[in-house]
Amino acid sequence: MCRVFLRRLFLPLDKVSMPIRFLFVFVILCSIAIPSAARAANAESDQTPPFQKLEEMLRYAYGHNPALNAARSEWQAKTESLAQARAHWLPSVTAGANVMKVDIEGTNFGTAKGSTSKMIELLLTQPLFRGGRTVAETDEAVQTILAQRAILEAAQQSLFADVATVYMDVLRDEALLSLNENNMLVLLRQLQAVRVRFDVGDVTKTDVVQAESRYARAKADHVQALATANASRARYERIIGQKPGTLGYPSVTFSVPDTLPEALAASERQNPSLLASRFLHRASKEGIGKTFGELLPELSFFAGWDRTYDPQPGLVPESTNKTIGVSASIPLYSGGAVRSRVREAKYTANQRYLESLDAGQNIREQTVADWEALAAARAEITAREVQVRAAETARKSVHAEMEVGARTVLDSLDADQEYLDARVELVRARRNEIVALFALSRTMGILTPDLLGFVDEDDQKRLMEAALEWKILGMDVD
Repeated sequence: MCRVFLRRLFLPLDKVSMPIRFLFVFVILCSIAIPSAARAANAESDQTPPFQKLEEMLRYAYGHNPALNAARSEWQAKTESLAQARAHWLPSVTAGANVMKVDIEGTNFGTAKGSTSKMIELLLTQPLFRGGRTVAETDEAVQTILAQRAILEAAQQSLFADVATVYMDVLRDEALLSLNENNMLVLLRQLQAVRVRFDVGDVTKTDVVQAESRYARAKADHVQALATANASRARYERIIGQKPGTLGYPSVTFSVPDTLPEALAASERQNPSLLASRFLHRASKEGIGKTFGELLPELSFFAGWDRTYDPQPGLVPESTNKTIGVSASIPLYSGGAVRSRVREAKYTANQRYLESLDAGQNIREQTVADWEALAAARAEITAREVQVRAAETARKSVHAEMEVGARTVLDSLDADQEYLDARVELVRARRNEIVALFALSRTMGILTPDLLGFVDEDDQKRLMEAALEWKILGMDVD
């Protein structure tokens, strides 16, 4: 059949040159291929994101969220304070060289004009005592690193709670949007049926107006639900880094303590924000000793070696000097600046202590609030499920009674609305349960990657040990 088509195609062109024939065929093939490619591109652009699970989104956000990655970099930068503090335990070695032209006149050794001297030197200095500052700086750096690590853990757990919240928000808002769309279609069919019954004189104009009013309300609710869903999708994309696809209801496998006192004890023991405030308080106390050490004597050992070629005056061709000794210094008066900074450090330590107390009170309050929110959501789910079943039964009964004239159109509309409201509240209660569970876990400090099952606890320990190890010569970073 293709041959017949080509024969008919080329039959009018038998007197046309071969290049023109090929050009004609090429144009026809392009006219067929280009629309096909366009349809394929449109089909590809219309594809929705794949099915997404909450566990997968938590893992993805943990590795790709820019705010969390910035917090990791901040912690890694803070770990370098320990290497800087430890540097005062180690010696410092410096080397130098110089070349100088010497012109000496009027000496007992004659006159040397235009002589050039060369010198190389090597100096070693080892601090022996710095007024306790080295010990205080090292301890302060360790506490600061621990505080920054706790701040990073708080950021991680807040991210996990935010991911769960936006995931459930999208799930809730899309469910509400679907419910509103279905309700709008149901009310439209009911409005059309009421109008037909009005035309045959079965209902009054009031019934028609009431049906129109409910349908208009459904359209307004649908517009609002659509706007809310779009806003939730945008927030989902910002926090997780992906557009929401088809979301499934999560199956949370971890649990929280059975009693509120146990939850409060866990928050007091593990909440990272509370731990960070305590570590910062300890670091500020070490800062007092570090500053006070500036008022104490310093003792250091030094050794030096230097060689000079063509020294002036030119009595010898070269000379070598070797030195070794101990130096000591004690500050006598510095205008009161050091003592002022000691007082400042004490005020800062007092501030950090009060902040830790305030953090403890805030965490206790938040634990109680999250615990009650979770308990309320679980109790509400049970009640809403009963309400949905009852509202559905009542709705069916009212519709049947309306068909036989025992109920009015308004009764039917009210039953539909009550059924819709019950389903909407059930959706919200289920969302609130998951969000409250993640929020309580975050407040207790247990919402860790290890709990969620995608980071080994040994890996966390390895990272912490690497931050506290000695690093003397390396300059590489991750």
